[in-house]
Amino acid sequence: MQLKMSSSRQICSRNGCRKVAYVESNGFIHPYCGRTCAFEVLNNPPPTPRCKNPVCSRQRYIDPSGIQYDYCGKNCARQHLNPKALNCSRPNCQKRVYTDPQDKKKFYSYCSSACYWSECSTLTATQLSLLNKNDLDYIWAHQRFISMLPNAKIKGIFRLQMPKKLV
Repeated sequence: MQLKMSSSRQICSRNGCRKVAYVESNGFIHPYCGRTCAFEVLNNPPPTPRCKNPVCSRQRYIDPSGIQYDYCGKNCARQHLNPKALNCSRPNCQKRVYTDPQDKKKFYSYCSSACYWSECSTLTATQLSLLNKNDLDYIWAHQRFISMLPNAKIKGIFRLQMPKKLV
């Protein structure tokens, strides 16, 4: 067999190899310089791209049209892009709190209104909790106070939740 050189002199496709790609006598150009490089690439494929979230080891999501995303899914992306997002205040709920789409720093204490009402309906004792200044309920209550008492110095706002029946 004779190695035929093309005028463009394509380089082997294996990373690190700078040899000229193998060209058959009929002019067909192979992607590699020879069998050694071809076997090396076929037997050691590049690692499957993993989710960009460092705490996740799943493969990245590839949609039906073939577009590959940086994360395995929407939840993993949200968790990585907003790690300070808190978990829902209802015990046994592992979801993240609802975050304002326009300002990711603002959120509610619960993941959904259904979760909030579920919490309220199962209370057996009065519950008092200090709201975070970025909580949307805090922001709404603060604006209401300031609209009525413009010179008020607000140190904190509490959420008071009472059970349906008082014992």
